[in-house]
Amino acid sequence: MPSLTTEQTAMQEAVEALYALVDRTHLPSDLRVCFCPCCVDDNEYDALLTTPVRALSPDLIRAYSNSAHDTPPAADLRPLLPRYLELMSVGEDVDYTLVGTELLRFGDAWRQQPDLWSVGETAQIEAWAVAYLRAEARHGDDGCALAKAIPLLIAGGLRPSLVAQTCQSEFEAPARGQRPIVDFAVTLAWRDLRPGRTSLLEWFAIGYVTEAEKQALADWLNSPALATCVAEATQTEGLTEEELFGLDTLFGAIGSFAPASFPDHR
Repeated sequence: MPSLTTEQTAMQEAVEALYALVDRTHLPSDLRVCFCPCCVDDNEYDALLTTPVRALSPDLIRAYSNSAHDTPPAADLRPLLPRYLELMSVGEDVDYTLVGTELLRFGDAWRQQPDLWSVGETAQIEAWAVAYLRAEARHGDDGCALAKAIPLLIAGGLRPSLVAQTCQSEFEAPARGQRPIVDFAVTLAWRDLRPGRTSLLEWFAIGYVTEAEKQALADWLNSPALATCVAEATQTEGLTEEELFGLDTLFGAIGSFAPASFPDHR
C-alpha cells in the first residue's frame, strides 16, 4: 500500500478531528430528502438512517446529494460534512453533477448560519481545505485540478481569502517551480476565461456565492502578486505555444475581474 503524501495525512487528521468535534455517529431520524423517483428510494433512505456516518458508501452519499434540495437543516449537514470531506480526500465523487457545487449545500447553510460550525470545527474544516488545495496543486492528475478546487471550496463556504492565500503560496513556492501557475493559466485560458464577455470567468459554482465573496475572489485575481507570478512564468524556458497562450491570456485579464465577471444564479 503506497504511503500517504503530506497533504493526504493532513486531510486525514483534519477529518478525524472534525468527526470527534461533531460527535454524531448516525444521521437524524427525520433526515430531509426528496422522495421523487429520480432522487432517493426507500431502501436508500433506510440505509442512510441505519448506517454509521463513517460507513456511508460513496453511492449513498451521492444519493443523498441528489435528493437534498434547497438548504438542508443543520442537524442533517453537521454529521455529513466529515464524511464528504473524507471521501473527497481520496478522490471519490460525492455528487452526480460534478460542476463545483458538491459542497454548496454546506456553504449555503454556513452563509445563512454563521455559527453553524464552532471555532474549533471551523479550524479543522479550513485545515482540510488548505491541504486539499495543496494536494490539487502538487499531485492533481490534470492541469485543471486547482482551477476546479477553487470554486468548489468557495461555494462550500470557505473564505475566499484563505483559498487565495493558499493558491498564491503554491504559485510562489520555489520548490513548486512554475508548473502550478502554468497549469492554472492554461486551464483558465482554454476552459474558463471568456475575454470580451459579460461573464469573464465561467466558474459555474461561483454564481451561487455572495457579492462580497465574489469581490474577494476578484481582488486576488486582480492582485499584483498574481500578476507577478504570471509574468515570471512567461520567462520559463521550454514553454509550449499552448502554455504561453494561457499565461498571456490570464495576464491580459488581470485587472478586469469584478463581481459581475462571474456567473449569477441567485
